[in-house]
Amino acid sequence: MTKEKKQKITLVIILGLGIIYAYANYLFIPKWALIQTQRDQILKKTGSYEKLLTYQSNQEELAKTIAVLESEAKDLSAKIPSQLDKPQIMVDIYTMAKLHAVDPQTLKFEPLQTVGDHQELAMNLSYSGQAENIINLIDDIQNTSLHKFALRSVNLAVTKPNNQKDEKAINKQTNPEGISTSDILNAINNLDPVIIKDKYLLSANLKFVAYSSPLGNADGTNKKPAFMFSDFGTDSLAKMFEPLVDERKSVP
Repeated sequence: MTKEKKQKITLVIILGLGIIYAYANYLFIPKWALIQTQRDQILKKTGSYEKLLTYQSNQEELAKTIAVLESEAKDLSAKIPSQLDKPQIMVDIYTMAKLHAVDPQTLKFEPLQTVGDHQELAMNLSYSGQAENIINLIDDIQNTSLHKFALRSVNLAVTKPNNQKDEKAINKQTNPEGISTSDILNAINNLDPVIIKDKYLLSANLKFVAYSSPLGNADGTNKKPAFMFSDFGTDSLAKMFEPLVDERKSVP
């Protein structure tokens, strides 16, 4: 075989491979990917259609499920306020502390965070008082109807008669319901079971998170009077004290 013939054969092979590569890369693979995508879409729509058929054949049960879900959504909305009011939160926190004979020492708010469709406001509090009173206060804060709070972390310190200082930390950042009073009782008993019995003075550093959602309607009973929402420079008392108009209700 001559050198010229070998070169022609090599050239034909190269051209053939180039054509195959171009066909595969620019025609076959894109078309195949499109076919797979359309196939997945057809399977998804077929599944949705079959699911709708099951709903059609069981409309009564579906209506009951919808009613239950709507009721649950309504109950949840009633537990979450639509906005976070720092001054009111501060007043309520200090009021509850005094009602439980606990000495509130500090209250510090962290920056407001938006998480999904709700807002979170973390706050760090420190108290001192008898262990039983602090536990009752924590329980009251977490179950108040005025706000939605979850206890995220607790640091307890107790000074015993011999001036020995014991500390215990509890942290449950991932638990949406927060730390329960039973968790705190267990922590105190781990320090010393006689802390509650002998009424030792306890120091507690707590981190609460307050929640709000535009879907919530648990605004409590301590709503601000209309004049507190008036713009600066309101030129008449009549205008300042006129009732607030709910813009949501005025939309047809």
